Amino acid sequence: FERLKRNQRTYSNGDRIVFCYAGSFNSHKGTHVLVEAFKRLNRSNAVLKIYGSGPDESYVKSLTSMAATNSNIEFCGVFPESQTGEVLSNVDVVVVPSLCYENYPMTLHEALACNIPVIATNLGGMAEKIKDGFNGFLFNMGDSSHLQTVLEAIVNDPRVLNPLKRNISSMMIQGVEQEAYTYARAYRSLWNDRGSYRETVANVTNLSPSVPSPPKELMANPDGPRDDWGSNTPGLTSLARV
Repeated sequence: FERLKRNQRTYSNGDRIVFCYAGSFNSHKGTHVLVEAFKRLNRSNAVLKIYGSGPDESYVKSLTSMAATNSNIEFCGVFPESQTGEVLSNVDVVVVPSLCYENYPMTLHEALACNIPVIATNLGGMAEKIKDGFNGFLFNMGDSSHLQTVLEAIVNDPRVLNPLKRNISSMMIQGVEQEAYTYARAYRSLWNDRGSYRETVANVTNLSPSVPSPPKELMANPDGPRDDWGSNTPGLTSLARV
């Protein structure tokens, strides 16, 4: 996260709010849903900055056409990874309007690391990371009217962002290496607990002959006990032994 900067701005009534979308221009990313919602705001103290590009020329043209009548919607192109902190330091809210099950979008992760509230689709991993009214807001998938309501509430009273930013500041936002360590530790724990799994499945099998036996590799280990789950996996040994 060396390239990121924490956004320390606090808000007062009437402040100008910069919303941001950063990602690819593809229909499943829902960029058009955001543009449609923002167009209905018709407020002079709100700006939407859109960063990214996309391979579908017809979709990109439809986005620019939708935004043509609103001077507060800006298409800002793409930026190198090294400028992520600079870009996010100049926005107030990041919007992730995806129409598909996202796991944990990097844009969402970086926004939280920069102390920026996120508006996201109430779906998949996005809804797990964003708690409505705590570190951002959720809206129904593809519902531009619902998204407009959320945008409008922020523009009408930007002070609603202040408690969200305080909450984000209290969160532990892990870096990529920390995330990898966390997952490796979890998998190691699962591997080490496989004995309990074998015993549970064996008991169920004894009670019901129709239940298939567990895989034989989980029922016995001819090489004896192992002290980690990934000692033979290149690149994972150091994490698994923590």
